[in-house]
Amino acid sequence: MKSFVQTDCFYPRAALIDRELTVSVSPNQTAFGVCDLITHVTEGYFNGVDGRPLQDRRAEGTILTALE
Repeated sequence: MKSFVQTDCFYPRAALIDRELTVSVSPNQTAFGVCDLITHVTEGYFNGVDGRPLQDRRAEGTILTALE
C-alpha cells in the first residue's frame, strides 16, 4: 500500500542548481532521468480526468523537450 505525508515544511523555498555539475552526468544517468521525468508526467496525463487541454499540452511539451 502506497502512502504519503504532505505538509508545507517539506517544500523548498528555493532550489539552486549548478549547471556545471550536470555536464559530468553519464549518458546512462541522463537517460534514466529522462525516463523518470516521462513516467511522472504521464501519471497526470493518463489519470482518466478529461477536459484538461492546457495541462495535457504542457505534459506533451515537457515530454517532447526531454526527448530532444
